[in-house]
Amino acid sequence: MHEAIRCTTVINAPGLRLEAAEFCSESCILATTSDGTLLSLKPDARAAPGSPWQVLNAVKSFSRKTITCLRYLRVHGYILTQADDGVGLFQLASLEGVGLNSSPSLKLIPKTKNPACFCVNKQETLLCVCTKKKLLIFQWFEGEFTELQEFPISETIKRVEWCGEYIIVAQKKEYQLFNLSSGAYTEVIPTGKSTQSPKILQLPYNELLLLKDNVGVFVGLDGKLTRKFGVSWSEQPAHMQVISPYAIAVLKNLIEVRSLHRESSHAVVQTISLKNVSFCSSSSHSGKGNLLLGSQSSIHMLSCVPLLEQIQQLGKSGEFEEALRLCDSMSDEDHVWRITKSGLHQRYGWALFARKMYTEAIRQFSLSSKSPRHVLRLYPSLLPEAARVAVQSLPKLVVLKDCRYPDRSEVSDVPAFKALLPYLLQQRRKILEFCKEKRDSNRRSSFGVLENNDGLIEDAVEEGWGGIDLIQLVDTGLLHCFLVLEDWDQMLKFLQEKNNVDIAEAEQVLQKKGHYIELILLYRQLERHHEALGMLKSLVIRPDTFQVPPHESTINNLKGTNASIEYLLYLDDQHEDLVLEHSKWIVQYDPQGAFRIFTYRYPSLSSEKVLEHLKDYAPGLRIKYLEFLISKEGGDLKGLQDKLIILLLDEVVSRLGADGRAGGEGQDAKEEVAGYRERLQSLLATSEGFSPEWLLSQLPEGHMLEERALLLRRLGKHREALGIYIHGLGSEDLALRYCEGVYQSAAGGNGKLLSGDGGGPGAGGLSQSPGDGDLNVYLDLMRILLESGEGEGRMGRILDLMTERCDRIDLVQVLGILPEATPLYELIEYLKASFSHSLQERKKMSILKSLTKQEALQVRSELINHQKQSVVVHPESVCKFCYKRVQNSVFVVDKDDGRLIHFVCHRRKEQQKGGGGGGGGGLGEGK
Repeated sequence: MHEAIRCTTVINAPGLRLEAAEFCSESCILATTSDGTLLSLKPDARAAPGSPWQVLNAVKSFSRKTITCLRYLRVHGYILTQADDGVGLFQLASLEGVGLNSSPSLKLIPKTKNPACFCVNKQETLLCVCTKKKLLIFQWFEGEFTELQEFPISETIKRVEWCGEYIIVAQKKEYQLFNLSSGAYTEVIPTGKSTQSPKILQLPYNELLLLKDNVGVFVGLDGKLTRKFGVSWSEQPAHMQVISPYAIAVLKNLIEVRSLHRESSHAVVQTISLKNVSFCSSSSHSGKGNLLLGSQSSIHMLSCVPLLEQIQQLGKSGEFEEALRLCDSMSDEDHVWRITKSGLHQRYGWALFARKMYTEAIRQFSLSSKSPRHVLRLYPSLLPEAARVAVQSLPKLVVLKDCRYPDRSEVSDVPAFKALLPYLLQQRRKILEFCKEKRDSNRRSSFGVLENNDGLIEDAVEEGWGGIDLIQLVDTGLLHCFLVLEDWDQMLKFLQEKNNVDIAEAEQVLQKKGHYIELILLYRQLERHHEALGMLKSLVIRPDTFQVPPHESTINNLKGTNASIEYLLYLDDQHEDLVLEHSKWIVQYDPQGAFRIFTYRYPSLSSEKVLEHLKDYAPGLRIKYLEFLISKEGGDLKGLQDKLIILLLDEVVSRLGADGRAGGEGQDAKEEVAGYRERLQSLLATSEGFSPEWLLSQLPEGHMLEERALLLRRLGKHREALGIYIHGLGSEDLALRYCEGVYQSAAGGNGKLLSGDGGGPGAGGLSQSPGDGDLNVYLDLMRILLESGEGEGRMGRILDLMTERCDRIDLVQVLGILPEATPLYELIEYLKASFSHSLQERKKMSILKSLTKQEALQVRSELINHQKQSVVVHPESVCKFCYKRVQNSVFVVDKDDGRLIHFVCHRRKEQQKGGGGGGGGGLGEGK
């Protein structure tokens, strides 16, 4: 318990027979006696505060009946009285002029004789008076209350109070809510078993307190309960009033003070020894102000001790929860209030921390405006070495003198670090947001301001922390927490982002735990790439060299060379040499992974450097890399194709045995060589920059015949090439495909084909300049077939070929090479086909000639029509767009409406549309 309410004596005069009293102001209290005398009291200006008051005026026979209740109307400056002859009203200011021959006038309100109780609403505009048989409503108007409504009642009302737009009344058995509009009653709660008078009190924030036996029940303006628990008194009180945030109950021998807070309403805040209290003032003005208690011979005044003073009392006694509740009940939050509340949260946190209630302790620290340094001080094992030494030299907090600080090496202290982690994450976010807003400010002073964001707390740097910034302390503490709690995922995420961890502390603790991947991420964030990549290399090829074996999280995230590859892909363009240097060992262990490095970093990583690098350290990747470069179609395409052809040729030649077959064991080796040859043949057929003569000299004699034939075709030596297909490879089909390709290429280049299927197999895209030799390639094939041997089957095949390809073989030349002994009847089919083809070609040429002539006539007609058109330009003719005269300027005729447009204006409009040319008609010049 603490002193929440102070009790002082206003007057003590035996024999006065006091009946009622009301506090009007700091300098005026009114009281009445049983003989109808009205007393006006004021404090003695010469006496010390808390001394008894003096009687300023005494108006005898003020009322014919004994006044049992006084109610001061602050808004109007009037006093309401209650006596058996009715409810009266007089002006407070009239007491100031009281003399020997004058007295204040008490005016009774009509129809209020024998009142049981009365009440006034908060605005003091409405008055409710309850008599034995009536409930009367009066309205304030021009210095008096005039009757507004009248309701009959069947049962005497013992207490009444305004409840918003309603009235709540207390009868013998229950409290009821009375609707003035409908005259209906609604039951609220029973009054209880006691026969004593019920009590109704208005509370701040639209609540009322109803007395049921010895319990105060909270209800709202709608008559419904607002709290699960009420205010429980030690016994049923004779009187009950409110001085916010406390409820005051007058018991038989003492005054009991209890809190109105829901959480502590069951607790006694204070007791005051005071006996024989027979009356109390009608209200403390909604819980604000002073309360008067009196007996027949004395009056005592209860006033609330200033809340800050109460809070200090509670803090000293360790009742932090109640102190914080009082802080929350204060409406005038100021500088001192913030200091007090912040200090309470911190001291409460210390007390909870000493009892090892870490979660709640950290919650209190987070509600304080104190620096996170004050919390980290309780966790010295999380601090960098310099800060740890500095903190350990500080005097230990008195409240924690017998408390052992949590140690990260103790398993039993894990709950302490689990509670701390969310707090540090929250503080880190606040610091980073603050630094972002104050980016132009000095770093150290920025953190100082953050710690003093309310202007309340001194900068903890002055206490000695090894000169380490706050953000560095927080980040280092976070790293330790992740390690203690084994939260590997969150630690990895934290180290991948920009952080301010103390590097020396991090290196020591991470290496000690075997968290090498995490340390590598920290190095990367600090741009210590050489150290990071060196450690990655050691983890892959020499893991046994580490004093502490790699932790499971490191092994899981290493994934062979993948971590090194990802690291090299992360580096920016300025680390080109570093990428090449550390890719040397990767190509030995993972060639495909190394290839991913070079292709991902294209084109920022110089392709010339990469090719030179691959030549020394990974020759087998050069072919694949060149193919990648060619697919990008950038740079010197011909040069790249030449290099690729040479590399493919070298690779194939080196793998062929003496018999021209792929060396090595297994089907895979053969398929690989076949793949190389297929790509080489494709390049020989499409590339244009290589030297066919030189490549022919590099081919092994008697081997790689397909490649040799392609090179001979490039040189225009079709007969030799066809000889390879017929004699070397023994394939007439390949020879025919070769001929078709050459002929289609030559005929298309010379423009001699009007129609056809296009290039067949073997067309290949060769782009040498076509000549007559290319068009006569089928004659070369005929000669080779005729030279290869005679026989009925061979000759029949030659004649069939002549018939099938009659459109590609010259009739005169082919007849000249046929053997003289060839029977004429065998040539009949060929001659029919040849003549038929010639006739078709002649018809086509005739049709084409007619169409061309018709088109020429049509174009000439259009020309004549355009030449007939004319445009008349007057001196007054203006441009459609700029409205300036055309005169001698170049102009365009709008094809839509025939209006003139300056050519410059026309071009500007077309450019604005994003296109040009359309929309204009003829072009002319003004005359």
